[in-house]
Amino acid sequence: MDAYRSSVHSYVVFTLLIYNKKWEEIKDLLHSFISSHLLFIKLQAS
Repeated sequence: MDAYRSSVHSYVVFTLLIYNKKWEEIKDLLHSFISSHLLFIKLQAS
């Protein structure tokens, strides 16, 4: 039972690490998209 629990635990940690990595990339993409969108709005306004 302990071996099973530890393997499940490591799987969960692994999944969370992947999810965090993806979230960092998604945040970067969102940030660049929003900043370029704001720049576009500024250029249109001027």
